[in-house]
Amino acid sequence: MSPWLLIISIFCSAGFATAAEKTTYTLGTHNISYKPHYDFNTPETDSFAEALLQLFATHQHIQFKVVNLPGKRLNLEDEVDFIYPDNPLWRQARQHQPELYFSQSAVHILGTTMVPVLRQHLPLNKVKSIAVPRGFTPDHLLKVQPVYGFKLVETPDAESALKMVLMGRVDAADVELNVANFLLGQMQQAGTLVPGTALPFSPVSFHLSSARHPDLILAFDRFLLSHKKQIKQLKQQYQLQEKLPD
Repeated sequence: MSPWLLIISIFCSAGFATAAEKTTYTLGTHNISYKPHYDFNTPETDSFAEALLQLFATHQHIQFKVVNLPGKRLNLEDEVDFIYPDNPLWRQARQHQPELYFSQSAVHILGTTMVPVLRQHLPLNKVKSIAVPRGFTPDHLLKVQPVYGFKLVETPDAESALKMVLMGRVDAADVELNVANFLLGQMQQAGTLVPGTALPFSPVSFHLSSARHPDLILAFDRFLLSHKKQIKQLKQQYQLQEKLPD
């Protein structure tokens, strides 16, 4: 295993114990930018997950060494101490996996089907094509695809999927709502795409998991409870929505 390793910088900031005095744990993460939820590809702290895990590490007097992995290799929990993001539902189809321990939900995400604002109420039987970012398995779309017959068009990333909708090359894009809003803002296209009210929607939650350290998973659960105010502020800072707008 030879992915790029990154020590999250705040753990070594002045005022905290030095790195040599802290226990280091490896954290397997998805090697993509999925802002505002997570992006561990740069030393800067510019996503919710980075800020959350930094806060936890400081509270726990530990540090994480981040191991960026392709999505499929995030299943190799024997290579790292922890994995984020993870979800128990993603593991149900796997066989012969080690016993995994999952934290409580760190954040709820909104798997939406984004369409142009003027087509917000587009029915699924009128959809011919949906862009899907590479590396994501749209189970909620695959379940209904045989009935409705729409085409799934793979794109390199979420931004490309949104651009295909904006250009009229596909009818919709399977992109998480917060990620879509962040990217549309970066493209100066805020508000041009919205969740389709009659299209598939997949709410899910992100968890911290470990096959090695159930004690720290329990500590993370306690941290989520004891730091509710700070975590709420982080979600506000990164403008995270955890439910669909009315």
